[in-house]
Order: sequence, then C-alpha cells, then structure tokens
Amino acid sequence: KLEIFNTVAMEGSFSKAAGRLRLTQPAVSQHVRDLEGTLAKTLFERTSRGVKLTAAGEILLDYTRCILRLVTEAEQALSSLDRLEQGNIAIGATPSASVYLLPGWIQDFHQRFPGLGILLRTDTTPNISADILSGKLDLGFVEGEVPADARVNTLALQEIELFVVVGPGHR
Repeated sequence: KLEIFNTVAMEGSFSKAAGRLRLTQPAVSQHVRDLEGTLAKTLFERTSRGVKLTAAGEILLDYTRCILRLVTEAEQALSSLDRLEQGNIAIGATPSASVYLLPGWIQDFHQRFPGLGILLRTDTTPNISADILSGKLDLGFVEGEVPADARVNTLALQEIELFVVVGPGHR
C-alpha cells in the first residue's frame, strides 16, 4: 500500500500510477482508500486534474520514502549474503574446537562460498574474545566460559562432554 501511495504521489494521478504499477485504476484507488481508512486521514485532495497531497499525505510521503529506502537496503543486504565472492574471514578457535568441530564446518562453508578464504588461529578463550573485540578476528569458536562483555554476542552451538582418563593408581 505504501508503494502504491508513493507512486500515486509521484505521478499525481491514480490512472498514471495504475499504468506504471500495471494495476487497474480501481485497484489503486481501493488500496489508497484502505490506507486512508487505516490511518483515519485523507492523504490526497482529488480533483478533475489529478490528485494533490494533503498535509497528512506530505508527512506520510516522507516516512514512506524512508521506509521504502530501508526495505531496499534490507533486501540488498540479505541478497549479498548469497553473493559472497571473495575475501577472507578471520576465525579464532580453541584447540578442541579447531581439531574436532571446525574441519567439517569449514568444508561446508567452502562449498557454499568457494571464493572466500578462512584464516584460522588457535588460541585460548580469553585471547580469542579480546581479538574479536579489537577487530582482529571476525568470529570465534571456543569452549568454556566467555568473559562477560555486552559487546560480544555468544551462541551455544554444541554441548560436548569431556572426560579425564587416568591409570588405576593415579590419586
């Protein structure tokens, strides 16, 4: 409805907007009436020569253009996820994660994004957390407690049981 409203405002006419949108003129009029009903405001002054925005229409048009611009940006950001073609991602991992978990994950990643390289560094959990905060690493895979910091987002990926194995005479 906002796209239709924007087009009517740009064209200054329901008929011209309908042609541009490839809709019928009654359909365009109905969408605008629905929007006006929802907002309880008249958005256009209708004349025999076309339409002119009311004060409410002017305000809505400013917001509509911002909203449509944000929608376009969001669509572009989401589609760029699937078009990652080149570059590197810097990953830090603790020894257990780098040996037991990452090989399969990295293989799957390379199949989806063959043009991206992965720079992997093995280190301790506190050092990986610090390097993420400083921007040296893009992502970290760690086990154990992560130092509390509101600037770091964490997500538990897998529960792993670790066992200590000792000989029968060990105290």
